[in-house]
Amino acid sequence: MPLPVEGAASVVPLSKPQQAGAAGPIDLLQLGQLTLNTDVQLVRGPSIKSFDPKSFYYGLGTDTGTIEEIAQGGTLCIVGFDVNGKVVPTESLSYAPQGSQNQPLVLATFPDSYKNLLNVSIGVATSSPVTERTYIALDNVVHINHSRARFA
Repeated sequence: MPLPVEGAASVVPLSKPQQAGAAGPIDLLQLGQLTLNTDVQLVRGPSIKSFDPKSFYYGLGTDTGTIEEIAQGGTLCIVGFDVNGKVVPTESLSYAPQGSQNQPLVLATFPDSYKNLLNVSIGVATSSPVTERTYIALDNVVHINHSRARFA
């Protein structure tokens, strides 16, 4: 796939070039009654007992398979799983770009209930126009890690 042309991207990262993203043709994640299209997983590392996500910047776009990408509106759904295997309350975030290219990312903060988590799924619940390749852009993800206790 060709690299995006500078100035023709759907969204613009805050900490270029460290923006993370996920895209894929009709990637589906089924969580009970909710089906998410493209999704991103935040998962604890092997030496981490749990983590508390605090905030992140996000945006949505369409990966057209060409050098030009288009920003698009939509809704993200966030689902977290704690150390006891319980689902924390689901959160929804909307993204409404004002144009089709070079759109800024939006700051989101996690609620206080998102503590001591094993993982978090961030997925596209809806998008417009509906396309088979919705791109989630994430940047500056802030979290606090809780290490496993180590005894001598």
